[in-house]
Amino acid sequence: MNTQIVAIIISEGAKLIGQYYRNRPIVLRHQTPEAVEKPPELDAETLNHNKATYGVSDAETIAYQGRELGKALLLMELHLQQKCKINGIPCDCCEKHPMAIEALAEEAFGMTGDAQYNDIMVWTKKVTPMTTTEASASGQYEEIYPELAQEARAYRKQLMGTEDITALVSPEDRERIKIETMASLKGGGDDES
Repeated sequence: MNTQIVAIIISEGAKLIGQYYRNRPIVLRHQTPEAVEKPPELDAETLNHNKATYGVSDAETIAYQGRELGKALLLMELHLQQKCKINGIPCDCCEKHPMAIEALAEEAFGMTGDAQYNDIMVWTKKVTPMTTTEASASGQYEEIYPELAQEARAYRKQLMGTEDITALVSPEDRERIKIETMASLKGGGDDES
């Protein structure tokens, strides 16, 4: 399937989801001029309102969106560091990620109204034409890719509040990994299968 068609489908779907969430009772606390740097806080009562109905609270959904967006930004950063090539040969690795990043950011923006998601959407629109297979093959952006990688890293750091990649793993999965690692270490790492 043509990647432009997929991008349109994802983008339009994200807009519909954003409209759905905008019509849900999410209440943003008023921001003072001093708090412009800080993302708007969501009312805790409202965040947990839909948990019983949907099985997951809005806060959990937003945290999930943030982790998924962070993962996509990390992949984009890595591919940009490699100048959108594998072993020096242009590939479509960079071409796929901007549409996923934009869709996740658009969905999160629709849920929160947080300007950082809009900034990420604007950034993806800027990098998309520079990250196609053809653009990579042209060599035109060779010097720009490392700068774009740093921008992706900066967005990920801002979004996650840290550069620590463990922030990209849910607290539940982190705990499970910790338990499995400790059990493996206690067992001597022997695999009896």
